[in-house]
Amino acid sequence: MKVAIPSCAYVAIATTCLLGMGDQVSKQDFDWIAKEPHIVVASSIICRLMDDIVGEEFEQKTSAIECYIKQYGVSKEAACAELQQQVKNAWKDMNRECLEPRPASMKILMRIFNLGRAMHLLYSKGDGYSDPNRSKELIKMVLVEPLKI
Repeated sequence: MKVAIPSCAYVAIATTCLLGMGDQVSKQDFDWIAKEPHIVVASSIICRLMDDIVGEEFEQKTSAIECYIKQYGVSKEAACAELQQQVKNAWKDMNRECLEPRPASMKILMRIFNLGRAMHLLYSKGDGYSDPNRSKELIKMVLVEPLKI
């Protein structure tokens, strides 16, 4: 994961998300996020592993699944199950980070948390990040179409 986390550029994306917050964010907040606190690492894990799990079949790069299979000598199904468990554990870590006092405000923590939610949604049933049709449907479902009661 030492190489996988920086390769997904999540820290850069999370930092960019803070730019739109105006006066609600300070230099100390940017310094804090640059240190890669646990909530950012956990969210990066979600982003990286969800991408690797759904994109393993068609992407032309080495994935976490292939690395796990080679490192532990397990089947593809066992590797996927373990990586899904790591995603679940990362969500637990993110929840814990929001419950304990942090140097960053709750608004900043929620921005990072919601970015993790968005990435999880994009990759939940296929590669919604690379497939514009799927992304369009997800955006319509979440933001446009009314909820049927």
